[in-house]
Amino acid sequence: MKLLAGFLLVLLSSNTFAQRISIHSSWEKIEASFRHIVLKPSELNPVGGLFNACISSDGETFHSIKDVKFCAEGHQEEVRQGDSVFWEWVCDRHESSPLSQSRTTTKRECTDYAQEGDNFFCRAFEDKPFRIPLSYLLEVQDTGMGEAGPVTLFKKPYTIPQCD
Repeated sequence: MKLLAGFLLVLLSSNTFAQRISIHSSWEKIEASFRHIVLKPSELNPVGGLFNACISSDGETFHSIKDVKFCAEGHQEEVRQGDSVFWEWVCDRHESSPLSQSRTTTKRECTDYAQEGDNFFCRAFEDKPFRIPLSYLLEVQDTGMGEAGPVTLFKKPYTIPQCD
C-alpha cells in the first residue's frame, strides 16, 4: 500500500512539474498556459500581436503570420445597467485576412507637463516618429491564486522572425 501511495505521489508531482514553465520553456508553451501572462507591447496589434508578426526581408514592413480576424461590419447598441446608460459596439460580421503594417509609425508623447498640488498631468501631446523595435525583453508573470496578484517570474528575450 505504501508503494502504491509513493508511486501516485511521484506520478502527481512529475505531472505538476511538467506543467511548470521557466525561462527555458518555449513561447508556445508559455502562451498556452492559463496561469501565466506575458506583458507585450501593443504596437503590433494591427497584425495580430507580437507573436503573429514577422518582418519583411527589407526590414521595413511587418506581416501577419496567420490571418487576423477583424470586425467587418457592426453597430452601436444601447446598454442599460441600473440607472446607467452607455453605448457598446457589437460586431455583426467578422472577416479574416493577412495584414501588414509599416515598421515606422508615430507615437503620442507628452510635450508639456503640469502640476496641480500633488498631481502631475500632461497639458500637451505631440505625435512623434517611432520605429518599432525587432527585439524585446518580455516579462512573464504568474497570475497566482492569492490576493497579491500577478508576480513576475522572469524576463525572456524575443526577436521578431523574418518572413519566409
